[in-house]
This record gives sequence, structure tokens and C-alpha cells, in this order.
Amino acid sequence: MGLRLEEATWGKLAELRRLWQFYGRSMNLTARLDETALNTHILESLQAVLVVERLEISGHWLDVGSGAGFPGLVVAACLSTTKVTCVEPRAKRASFLEIALGKIGRSDCRVVRGRIEQGRWLGIEGEAPELAEVASARAVFDPKRWLAEARPWIRPGGVILVHLGVGDGDPDGEVSVARVDGERWSIRAYR
Repeated sequence: MGLRLEEATWGKLAELRRLWQFYGRSMNLTARLDETALNTHILESLQAVLVVERLEISGHWLDVGSGAGFPGLVVAACLSTTKVTCVEPRAKRASFLEIALGKIGRSDCRVVRGRIEQGRWLGIEGEAPELAEVASARAVFDPKRWLAEARPWIRPGGVILVHLGVGDGDPDGEVSVARVDGERWSIRAYR
């Protein structure tokens, strides 16, 4: 994909893979935990990192419905100057995200329990996330709804990442400002 990762980043990604495999079943993180499935999830998350790097955007990244941490944990592992906030309503998964962030040395990132719906924060634990330069949500909302949900949480000049099938067009009325196509998914950025 043309993404250049430091050796330390590869170590963090290996640690995350170990954590996904160790905690995966007990915390119901993802349906498949075999190496092929995890590599696919990691690669799709790296597509999101590459889109943001191409746009030269840095700052705060808001990952909504983080679940197992795709792409939020991968972003935290790869972009050391990007502060990541993972939003996850389920206690087990939120606990996993906190453990994983600690294991990869990202105490500057945080996990908040709650939801974002209709542009509002519905908190369970923790304060509402701050506005971000980048917002992502993988497999949480349909693309059109995600764009509407995310816009109130983006700072001027920021982007919303949408996961679309490679052959899918942009949502009605939207034009992506950047994209990275993989085998299955197209990660696109919208203003």
C-alpha cells in the first residue's frame, strides 16, 4: 500500500495480534481469530491510516463503536502523535481496549463508554469525546447515516472515514476527498 511503518510499530501490531488472540473469545471481540482473519482486519485498518496520512491530517482521532479496536487500536499503534478516543458501549470490549492501549504504551489515548446517536453523546461512563480531526466507525452505521452522525464531532478541515465495498459509489450527494482501495474495502474520506 506504500505505508511506511517503523520497526517499533510492527512490534505494537504484533502485541495487538497476541491480545486479540488471547482475549478474543472471552471478551467476544470478533467472530474469527485465526491469523488470516486478523491480518485482514489489520490491513483494512492500515488503509484508514494511509488515507489520513495522504491527506496530511493529524490531531485527534475519534473511533466510534470501536469493538475489538479496528481501526482505533491500529491507529494508536501506527500514529504515535495522534490521540485516539475509542467509543464503545459494551463493558467487556471497553475493558479490552483499555488493556490494549496500555500494552502498546498509549496512555495518552482513552476509552469512553457510550454511544453517539443523532449527533448527541449518550454516555454510560466518561465524558463526551472532544471534537476530532478524523472520525471512523467500522460496521456501526450505514455510510449515509455515519456521515450525518459524525459531522457534529469533526473540527473544521477534518474528515470522516467511511468503509465501502470496493465497487460501491460514494453515498448520494457526497464526494470523497481521498480513498484507499483494498481487495474488499474502499476506505474513503469525506469533509
